[in-house]
Amino acid sequence: MNSDQITIIMVTRNRPISLEKCLARTRSILPKEIPILVFDDASTEGLRVRAIVEAHPNTVYLSSPTLVGPGEGRNRCFRHAVTPFCLSLDDDCYLDSMPDLSRWLADRPEDRDIAAVGFRYRNLPAGDMAPASAVGGITKGFHGGASLLRRETVLKVGGYLDWFVFACEDTEFALRLWRLGYRVWYDPSVIVQHVRSDEGREKRWGSFYYVRNTFLLNVIYGGNIAGLPLGLLRALRRGLFHTDAPGATLTGIFSGLALFLKGRRARKELFGEDRRFSRSAGG
Repeated sequence: MNSDQITIIMVTRNRPISLEKCLARTRSILPKEIPILVFDDASTEGLRVRAIVEAHPNTVYLSSPTLVGPGEGRNRCFRHAVTPFCLSLDDDCYLDSMPDLSRWLADRPEDRDIAAVGFRYRNLPAGDMAPASAVGGITKGFHGGASLLRRETVLKVGGYLDWFVFACEDTEFALRLWRLGYRVWYDPSVIVQHVRSDEGREKRWGSFYYVRNTFLLNVIYGGNIAGLPLGLLRALRRGLFHTDAPGATLTGIFSGLALFLKGRRARKELFGEDRRFSRSAGG
């Protein structure tokens, strides 16, 4: 790893304690030349967050005065960075050893259709691993808090959907990459430590977006006929059984329905030929 190849990016919101610990641990094992970009997504203690970030060498503070979500926060980091690759971490994640990224940073021609590489979490304090599989290879998805992304490709395909705001943004992005002819890879040799914390967690807000965006994912990718009913059923199931605040289920569904036409239009806007992978052009 060197500063010409990779930038570490991190999006944070209302987690100064977690950010300080995780940023310090990651910074301590990286060469000081490796840049880190931290995007503060409208934290209520912005000055405190900025002081934490700027206490570390070669670590840059970016911010928004209004909430934009982790996907758009990463987009802004991609636009600010200049390296060909960005390693994305969440604000409750850290590296405790130098990851071996040599295959990916070598930029081999046969790997140039690989737009994203997902890594494993060690969930702390329990220590369980996610994904559970220790076998690497092609996969359908990745988590934005533990992944390596090819910056030029991210920008070419339009980045994360800013109007998703929160939740399902990684799932949508992975589906789009596959639709555009790129691959996503799972590399279990790199392990990111994930400190599970309730600091700054907005449970009802998050549950609302998980329900809404589950519906919208199916509108975009579920087909002309099946997308709407599948989206409603899956959003209902997610809201009632797989969120922290089931009471946000109906508002999430109604909000998704209000964006139904936007989701249908996105099916055309997201998959233009100019965004597709071209082997002859190297991407």
